[in-house]
Order: sequence, then C-alpha cells, then structure tokens
Amino acid sequence: KNRTFTFAVIASLAVGISMFGTTVFLSQYMIMARGASATQAGLMTFPMMAGLLVISTIAGALISRYGKWKALVVSGAALQIVGLYLLGTIHYDTPFWQVGLYMFILGAGVGLVMQNMVLVVQNAVEPKILGVASSSVNFFRTLGGTAGTAGLGALLAVTIPNMIADRQSELSSAIASLGDKAAAVGASLSSGSLPTISTLPEPVRSILESIYGDGVASLFAFAAPL
Repeated sequence: KNRTFTFAVIASLAVGISMFGTTVFLSQYMIMARGASATQAGLMTFPMMAGLLVISTIAGALISRYGKWKALVVSGAALQIVGLYLLGTIHYDTPFWQVGLYMFILGAGVGLVMQNMVLVVQNAVEPKILGVASSSVNFFRTLGGTAGTAGLGALLAVTIPNMIADRQSELSSAIASLGDKAAAVGASLSSGSLPTISTLPEPVRSILESIYGDGVASLFAFAAPL
C-alpha cells in the first residue's frame, strides 16, 4: 500500500539487472571479444566498480549532510540508462579507455541508486516494519540480478548462433585461407564446444571476436530501457 516502497522495489529489480547482469557479461566481453584471461577480465571491469565505490561514498556523505536523496536517486537512474546505452555501442576493437569510461558511468549510476533504495524505504515506513521493508528491497535487488543474468544469458545464447550464421561465408573463407591449419580449426569450431578464442589464428579470431563483441553489446542495449 506504500507507493514509495512499491517504486523502490521496482527500482531495485532494475538495479539488480544493471549490477549483476552487466558485471557477468562485461567479463564475458573481455574474455571472448578482447582475448583476456579470466583474471584480466575481472581486473578490466574495475572502472565500473570504481564508479560505484567513489560515487556511492560521495552520495552517502551528501545525503548525511543535507538529508536529500531524491535528486541523487533520479540522477543515478539516468546515469544507468546512459551507461547501458553507451555500452550497447561498443565493439571488439573499441579503445579500452572508452569502454572504461562507459563502465564508470554505469557504475556511478548503480552507486547512486543501489544502497540509497534501502535509505528511501527506511524513510517511508513505520519503525515497526523497518526490518521487513529493508530486507525486501535487498531481496528484490538480488532477484533482479538472478533473473536478469538468466534472461540476458538466454538472449545471448540465441543471438550468437544467429550472428555466426549470418557471417558463415566469411568465416568459411577465413578458415579456408589457413592452409594446413584449416582442417584442425574447422573441426575445433564444429565440435560443439567453443575453443579459447585468443588462441585461434588471426582471420578466424577477429571474426569471432567481432561477433561476440557485438552480441554482448546488444545485451546492454536491451537492458537500457529495463
């Protein structure tokens, strides 16, 4: 029955998708489209975490000082939309500083909204239901992250094969140009389990990196309106 609580729950679902879903697929982008190792991929998502940490700390201090939160939360939601939209434009060869800037913007938006949703609810309900209200917001944020990761993963599983099929002739030509290595690479790609892309020969690797770069980017574009 509480309007503020209801909107906070909806916002928390969206934040969960932005926070958990994008973190998972940013790592996949770094591995599949940029040839990073798992450790490198984790480190390469640092700009997003830096944006979240720095901006959420500043926002917390501002709220403590002035007691106003609405402008910060709305600004954070806008930054999330901008960050996801910008990440939806990246490719496998987009300069990393540019990708890092986009991640920082998204992280800043998440930082302004994520923890402040709990604060919003705490200021909108009676003290006797404070615990239930606060835990509900955290629960729905986690639920949004779980559902978002699963949904975006299913979308990627459909998108990538379609993109590979669209570029099948180009991929076949690249494999044929490898000479003696063509048979081994072709067998590896048709085995049903994708090999480590960074170890593939150049013409084939660049095509698959391009496909995965564009495929993962499409997930961010899809998540922006959510």
